[in-house]
Amino acid sequence: MLRWQRDIITAKLTDFNKDVNVSVQLLAVLTEKGLLSEEESQRLEHSSLIKIEKAASLVRTLQTKLNGFDIFIEALCHLEVKQYGPAKLLLEGRSEYYKTSAEPKPLLPFLDSATVQRLQEAYIPAHILPVPTNFAQENTNCQESPSPMDQLNG
Repeated sequence: MLRWQRDIITAKLTDFNKDVNVSVQLLAVLTEKGLLSEEESQRLEHSSLIKIEKAASLVRTLQTKLNGFDIFIEALCHLEVKQYGPAKLLLEGRSEYYKTSAEPKPLLPFLDSATVQRLQEAYIPAHILPVPTNFAQENTNCQESPSPMDQLNG
């Protein structure tokens, strides 16, 4: 994780640790994405720590990982995890960072139209989502292209 990303988490650490649920589903997604090893996932899953301490332990582990910030957001937004509150905190911090820096705000590849819609339904404002401004409009107006077999037959 980059320093500014760690700073975002650190600034909201108390709220973040209260809100993050270190569920089996979250750990499975983080392991599937390669952010946690099986050993790290098992250690957290079977830990006797209370909820807040378990979340703090997860955050400390993720802060040492390359691309940990963006993949953590993706995992929190995953359909089986649905932890939009903590994802919103990270997305707001990310949005604010790019607003004040000279760097362009890169897109997050996992934010497809269905995910964006779920996030907006969870009261995550569109302006903090790193998608092109015409993203939702483009994706709702898309028509399915014909398959190669349809093109051959038609």
